[in-house]
Amino acid sequence: MTERFLDIELTRRCNLRCDYCFVGWSRDWTSDLPPDVVEAVIREGAGRFDVLHLTGGEPFARKDIFDVLDLGFAHGYPRALVNTNGTMLTDAHVARLAAYGGRVELSVSFDGPAAIHDRVRGDGRFAEADRALTRLLAAGVPVTVMTVVTLEVLRALAPFLAERIASHPGLRGVTLFPVGVGPAGSQKPGAAVASLTPDELRTLAALTALAWRAGVPVTVGAFPMINPLLLALGYPAGRLYQCAAGRGRVCVHADQGVSSCHPVKEPIYGRWRPGLFDQIEGVSAHRALRERDFDGCRGCDHREACGHCRAFVTANGAPLLGNDLVCHDVVPGRREAWAAQGASPAATTGASVLPASALVRRRPGDPVAVVRRFLAILGDARWEDVAAVVAADCEDRNAVPLQPPGRDGVCFKLAFWRAERPLARVTVRDVRGAEGGAVARWETAPSPGEPVTRWEGTFSVRGGEIRAFEVRHVA
Repeated sequence: MTERFLDIELTRRCNLRCDYCFVGWSRDWTSDLPPDVVEAVIREGAGRFDVLHLTGGEPFARKDIFDVLDLGFAHGYPRALVNTNGTMLTDAHVARLAAYGGRVELSVSFDGPAAIHDRVRGDGRFAEADRALTRLLAAGVPVTVMTVVTLEVLRALAPFLAERIASHPGLRGVTLFPVGVGPAGSQKPGAAVASLTPDELRTLAALTALAWRAGVPVTVGAFPMINPLLLALGYPAGRLYQCAAGRGRVCVHADQGVSSCHPVKEPIYGRWRPGLFDQIEGVSAHRALRERDFDGCRGCDHREACGHCRAFVTANGAPLLGNDLVCHDVVPGRREAWAAQGASPAATTGASVLPASALVRRRPGDPVAVVRRFLAILGDARWEDVAAVVAADCEDRNAVPLQPPGRDGVCFKLAFWRAERPLARVTVRDVRGAEGGAVARWETAPSPGEPVTRWEGTFSVRGGEIRAFEVRHVA
């Protein structure tokens, strides 16, 4: 039976400022989950969850962390997992952790060899974390290493894995997390973070499979789209990371929002309140997560093995239950299977469980993501979502006589277009950033099998909204 995880984000405070920290995407470095809420969550979760997962920020920034652990065990949680960067652990901490007799496991972050790790986390941080790791293992505390894989780390991955296991043979394993990139405006100022390309992800899969065959206990976490590649390379199915969103995992964040896991920030279950865990099964998003009922995934042969991580999907600008289409370039044959099913990328980006306007306020989005959402609206005829991406005073440079001005005129034009072509399909070919906004190319077909019309649009985007656009026929 799959273990059920209760993620509690104890704090967003941290002594480090890593460029790619998804908690840092909010730029909120001060919030703590109030102690009375921590106690209420743990008490209500008792008997429902198998693992008490304490995370942050840096959990050891909270002086009451051992009170929280003691409370969890007093309420019957079988075991606990704590994420840490390893730089705040003292000898007293290690002794207290060892006293739990293996019931508390730590994951300690090492983002590549020392030179790479220290460029991200600060001079000397690798050595600090390594000393803590040595003390933890010597004290009998179970530990795994957690590594964010950037392109630089990927290039040094094989020797890094070998070194970690050789120098610390007692490690439980190494979990690799492909770097995630949040929406524009959410990154650390001055940071330059790039997602791995499809080719780089395939390289990661090959290195992971080879390392496993060489005896390194390594897995890839939080990016289950890579699982079909691992299986094809002979990686054991029982070792695959499996997304538990909707299947026994819940996260209470430091701001008291409640989501399906720590990396997903949208509070799909609302704000923490007594009795919430009894109400989760009735939330439509929960059922969709449990069934993997995501746009573009329903007919996919890899649906169960993959799970298509919602944290990456939303970070790429797609709705919670939508599809960022990255799998088309990662998983061999997926693009062809999609085309064979007659699916349209623009028409199947799906609807968010939250109001679109709430998503925009929480996650402004870069111009490419905003324009992709606009084209999804064109395909879905979801006019209620227009307000989320189009400014009230938007300038339509393709004016239709007698149409209202601004956003109302955009809705009028889209509705009129859809009324004339109720079966029309919209297929997005390309959206790329441009000065002041984005340029998009897409195709429309009046009905399946009919000739397509090709379009190109230039969009001015500011503050997460389309402020002006102009569209022309290409062919």
